[in-house]
Parts: sequence; structure tokens; C-alpha cells
Amino acid sequence: MFKRFMSAVTPEFTVKMSRDELQAKISDKFPLAFNRSGATVTLHSPIVILTAGDEYIGLSMTVDLKAPFIGTKVGAIQTRATINLDKEKRVIYVSNVDVVDLRVAGVPTVLEGAIRSLVGTIAATKFADYPIYSIDDKFATKMLTSVNVEDGQLVLKFGV
Repeated sequence: MFKRFMSAVTPEFTVKMSRDELQAKISDKFPLAFNRSGATVTLHSPIVILTAGDEYIGLSMTVDLKAPFIGTKVGAIQTRATINLDKEKRVIYVSNVDVVDLRVAGVPTVLEGAIRSLVGTIAATKFADYPIYSIDDKFATKMLTSVNVEDGQLVLKFGV
């Protein structure tokens, strides 16, 4: 009975962040450049994709690739990831990054799979290192109960 009473009077509220607000925060983190296995990959010009009815966040980016045997190439990558909260670090970050589409013109067909795997691994690793949103208030972080994508917006739900 006491629990029911407390839930009836417990303040709960939701904060919604539009695609444009999230776009501004994420754009500040780019370009991202990585060196791995003799290749240099640079991701830049991100476009946030929040689709109504989809629980994932998408990012469409330009990819600059410089690697042995193929030289310098420019292409496009589209990723999709889940949103997660690290309460200790007070940050929201993406994980489970999946490369939905990768197109790099002039790459031999035989190398497409390897390049897709390389770029996907780099994106997954580096996005975990770069939070998409930091929560400055320690108390607010403790009250944050969930972070989701709903109706084309990033939704933060708070409660006790």
C-alpha cells in the first residue's frame, strides 16, 4: 500500500531532445580520425537520423579512407546504434553500432567486406569513447530512469 501511495506522489517527468538539438551536440565531436591496420579512416559531416517508431539512433556520415592498395577514397556510411546511459560517468553514449550501408566508390569488390568490417569496428569502438550527451547534474543522473528514442526524439525519463 505504501509503495502504491509513493508511486502516486513520486514526481516523474520527461525531457525530449529533438533531432536538431542532438545534431548540434553530436556535430561538435567530429571529425573523428582513426588509424588501424595501416588504414586511416576519417568520419565527418554527421547527420542524425531519429525515426518515429524506431528505438535506434542513426548516423549518416562522410567517410574518407586512405589505405594501402586502394589509395584515398571518399564515401558514405550509415550506422544504427542503441542508446545507453552510464550513470557513473553521467553520459549517454551509443553502443551496438551496426553499419547499415557503406559505399566507397572505386574500391575493388573483393575488398568491400574487409573495408566494411574495418570501418564498422572503428565506428563501434570510437563511438563508445565519445558520449553524445553529458549530464552535468549528479542528482539528475541519479533520477534518470531511462533513455530511449521515441517518436523521432531522444527521450530522457526521470523519476524516483
